[in-house]
Amino acid sequence: MIRHLHEEVSDSGKPVLYIFYNYKMRVEQSRAYLLTTLVRQLRYFSSDVFEKLKQLYARYREKSSRLVETDLERVLEEALIIVGDAYIMVDALDECEKSPRSSLIRTLRDKSSRCTIRLLTIARREPDVETLFEGCPVLIIRASDEDIELYAKKHIEDLEKSLANNQDLCCEVVKGVVNASEGM
Repeated sequence: MIRHLHEEVSDSGKPVLYIFYNYKMRVEQSRAYLLTTLVRQLRYFSSDVFEKLKQLYARYREKSSRLVETDLERVLEEALIIVGDAYIMVDALDECEKSPRSSLIRTLRDKSSRCTIRLLTIARREPDVETLFEGCPVLIIRASDEDIELYAKKHIEDLEKSLANNQDLCCEVVKGVVNASEGM
């Protein structure tokens, strides 16, 4: 999807930003880290953004202190205003803890009142995620049981040989994966 977006908007010079969540990487889910990720990506789209970021880091380096979230948020807003509009893709939002994910989405919505943000979010259906996007267009994508079964059968080879050779057990494993997958 990111490649497609890059191809579609490459002539316009509009940035395509993205965040991938991984439930195992909790440290990278803080609001400050997420804001930093977006700002770092934006620095490539404008020399003005790059200069603002250099100034901000220089100011903090002089004080030997860490960036404050409010400064990061301000720089993100200024950077988005400079580039005009941006495409932002957030993948696996449901794998982020609730507080940072709701904070990030609220921040992006707040910024979208001052510039154009086209936001695409991919997440499992969870009540708080659905609440965050109430009134927004939603496309529910669900893998068919046949696709999941095909995937599970392909990966059955990864089991130990003694297990992979047991056809009854393999059938039970595939059936269990399909039943537990809920379309994911």
